[in-house]
Amino acid sequence: MPSQQMLLGGGGASGIGQDEYTSAGSFTWTCPAGVEKISVVCVGGGAGSNTPFDGGGGGALSYVNNISVTAGNDYTVVVGAAGEQGGDSYFVNTSTVGAEGGQDATGGQVITGTGGNGGNSSGGGAGAGGYAGNGGNSQQAGSGGGGGGGSNPGWANNAGGGGGVGLKGQGPSGNAGTGNLQQRGNSGSNGEVGGNVGGHGRYYGGGGGAIFPGAKGGVRIIYPGDERQYPSTRTADE
Repeated sequence: MPSQQMLLGGGGASGIGQDEYTSAGSFTWTCPAGVEKISVVCVGGGAGSNTPFDGGGGGALSYVNNISVTAGNDYTVVVGAAGEQGGDSYFVNTSTVGAEGGQDATGGQVITGTGGNGGNSSGGGAGAGGYAGNGGNSQQAGSGGGGGGGSNPGWANNAGGGGGVGLKGQGPSGNAGTGNLQQRGNSGSNGEVGGNVGGHGRYYGGGGGAIFPGAKGGVRIIYPGDERQYPSTRTADE
């Protein structure tokens, strides 16, 4: 079963709805009846680290509005996995809407669309990219995305995880974890805050701290896309 969540009718005669894909993998989205335009946001997977003193880069966030689709047709959705090399997330292909996953300590980049790059790690896990700016580097706040986790150089396995970013539109940017070894990065736009000491990156797209993994990415589709648009026009569930 695909991890698609039909959150209020899946379109129907009104052509109003939203679908989320929040498990890593490849899925098929079938365009509902009455839908001609959609808006899509993608977050790449966060990177982790294979050493106790480093963290992973955050995944990028990218969105594109008013994409033309045809009712009844199938479209590919890919959600990037977490890993030392975070997976890319995209709709149809990376030329339509695409967000790169974190690559080791380097944040993922926006491939196609508007949004923010993931933060870079220099110890703590980095934050995911945001709707209006990049994710936070280690110990820095996001300028639109999740904040970077804190770290204490020389202390193994103590870097905090990076904050994630939400899929339901723009919200407040994430604050950073400090140099104290138990600080985690806060979330941007209502994602999840990062893990504490040696913590996991958090949903969606946060980079992992120390030897812990980053967070998986996510994709969300809202429609009608000529009326509901990222970053903040009717992006909540309807």
